Amino acid sequence: MKSFARLPLCAGVAVVLVSTFVFLLLQLGDKQTKDYLDVMKWASTLGDALHKQEALEVRSEPVFRRTFEKSRITHELITHQIAPREAVAQLHELNEEVAEAEPNPDLRPPLDEQSLWSSLMVAVRAELSNDPRAAEDVAAELEREMNEQSGAGG
Repeated sequence: MKSFARLPLCAGVAVVLVSTFVFLLLQLGDKQTKDYLDVMKWASTLGDALHKQEALEVRSEPVFRRTFEKSRITHELITHQIAPREAVAQLHELNEEVAEAEPNPDLRPPLDEQSLWSSLMVAVRAELSNDPRAAEDVAAELEREMNEQSGAGG
């Protein structure tokens, strides 16, 4: 029972010793040591890091969604569940979401039809990479459909 009675006393002595040690380091230490022990600087750095993490999460959510949805669109395009124009339109919507979330204009994805179509064709070829002949046949067929739709649609 006596050992528990001394616990607060030991804790108090430990706090005094640590405080004294930190005070001496702050007084006698170099700038790097002082910066290391500066609690406000740590708090500020932590706040900045949390803010950056939050911003990154906001920007990455539409990117992850686009990656998942692009895979679905590619599969539907290969299996002719959607037309090439519809695939481009869906990818355009996804890229718009990414562009809205990205503050840096240099990192925003392309929104023009040709870039979107090229991106989908790369995904189609990648999806069918185990069979290069089939990949090229499907790609040629989709290119024909896209060209027909372009001629018919405008």
